[in-house]
Amino acid sequence: MMDVDPPEFLSKDDEIQYWMDLAHRLHQRKDDVERELEEFQENSQMLEKELETSLEQAEKTNRELRQRNTRLATEVEQLRTRLDQQSADCAMFQGKAQDLQQQHEHLLKYIREIEQKNDDLERAHRINRVTEEEIEAKFNLAIEKNALLESELDEKESLKTIVQRLMDEVRDLKQEIQVHERHHADNNKSADRVRNNIVDSNKLQAELESNSPASQIVSQTVPPNNTTTSPIKIGHGMVGGVIGNNNNVSQPLPPCTRILAMNMIGDLMRKVGLDRWVCMGCRKIKCVCTNEQISSTTPSTGLSAAQTHASTQCIRQQPKPRADLRRDLSSLDNLATP
Repeated sequence: MMDVDPPEFLSKDDEIQYWMDLAHRLHQRKDDVERELEEFQENSQMLEKELETSLEQAEKTNRELRQRNTRLATEVEQLRTRLDQQSADCAMFQGKAQDLQQQHEHLLKYIREIEQKNDDLERAHRINRVTEEEIEAKFNLAIEKNALLESELDEKESLKTIVQRLMDEVRDLKQEIQVHERHHADNNKSADRVRNNIVDSNKLQAELESNSPASQIVSQTVPPNNTTTSPIKIGHGMVGGVIGNNNNVSQPLPPCTRILAMNMIGDLMRKVGLDRWVCMGCRKIKCVCTNEQISSTTPSTGLSAAQTHASTQCIRQQPKPRADLRRDLSSLDNLATP
């Protein structure tokens, strides 16, 4: 309550008026306070409702935030777990990347080594291919040479057989001629005395050997063992005859055999190449005889009269055969040697 210090009143009326005014003021004040209290209560209620609403909203929001916080915490835990897992995976992948890098470097080094080996192998392959081609060329050349040698060997064997057969036939023909010459020796001596043209047997034999190339082959085929030579007159001179110590002479061959032998001798001369070098006049190799000297032939002996004269005219040195012809002649001499 208010402490009122009442003034001093002059009269009772003033005092009553004073207290009545005071009571009226206090009553008015009380009404105001009550009204304010009601307003305050109303406001308080309204505020309380608002606060309750706000509190409910705040609680709801808080509850939602708590739930969200819990959810976020769970997510954080999950993310942390995932981060740990990702960190482990990253470390593992880094290790694998390092291993792959090392393997890559190793493979690059291995590839370089393989490329170097491949280059070496290609170089060796090219060298081997060139060597193989050279060896193949040499082998083909050797095969060709071998084939040529085999053909030449076969031809040599055939020629050797032909030459041996011809030597036998020539020896038989020579023996037949010698027998024929022995039978006509006396007649030839009388004919030589009449013509007064006796020639020394050794000179005539040398001329005949130089005239006929076949006489050189025949002279090598006559065996020297158990034989003696005696001069026998033929035509204008003498030739050496061969008579065995056992006095065995072969029978004369028929004309067909003699013709065959002469044909074979001619073929052999053509194969060797003597027909290009032998003069038809003097039977020497490339002489300088004139054509007039190769004309007449005596009917008694079958030899030309100019042949003996032409042999004396070949005074110039005769040209030597070619090297291959000389080699063929030496091979014929070797084949003719028994």
